[in-house]
Amino acid sequence: MIGKLIKSARRSLDMTQDELAEKIGVTRGAVSSWETGAYEPSNHTTKLIAEALNVSVAYLLGGNEQLKMDSKPAYMPFYGRIHAGDPTEPSNVDESINVPFEVLEAHKNGFVLKVWGNCMDKVYPDGCHVVIDPDIVPQSGDIGAFIIDGGDIVMRRIYRGANRLMLSPESFDVTIGDIIPGNEQEIKSLGKIVWFQASEEL
Repeated sequence: MIGKLIKSARRSLDMTQDELAEKIGVTRGAVSSWETGAYEPSNHTTKLIAEALNVSVAYLLGGNEQLKMDSKPAYMPFYGRIHAGDPTEPSNVDESINVPFEVLEAHKNGFVLKVWGNCMDKVYPDGCHVVIDPDIVPQSGDIGAFIIDGGDIVMRRIYRGANRLMLSPESFDVTIGDIIPGNEQEIKSLGKIVWFQASEEL
């Protein structure tokens, strides 16, 4: 049970096993062994894992309390839709979305977009909400939101090569291809996607 919950919480933050291991001072193999159920972490390590993943110890131990919520509600601005398909222009919507207090505390300038399309459905399903931190520039391998030519916005995993940049989908639809910007195209980062949740759970 605890292994599946660790894996689920880690993936919701788009965090790799290596990144979690580094945060709590263990090896990637240790994280893998917990997630597969081969071993269970000690009580002390479970507390470290909970802190790193922004969840409660009770949640990792199988309780119903999923997130360490502050007594005050936490909200982020909702800026409309982000297309996980063809690029589209977002609209600023006068609305707020409830998010976990820890997400707001860690990403004070973050904002929420609703995913529309299937080009990232292996990671972020159509209809879910994602939190984007504009203060974090996506590095190679990260998933972020990108403005193309000053207007269109798209969500993709970015890969930076020696001489080119590539925005790749993660879709069950194998016909969807990479976006490889030409020399004349301007690509600007809106920020890194740091959290997501299905819309009905918000």
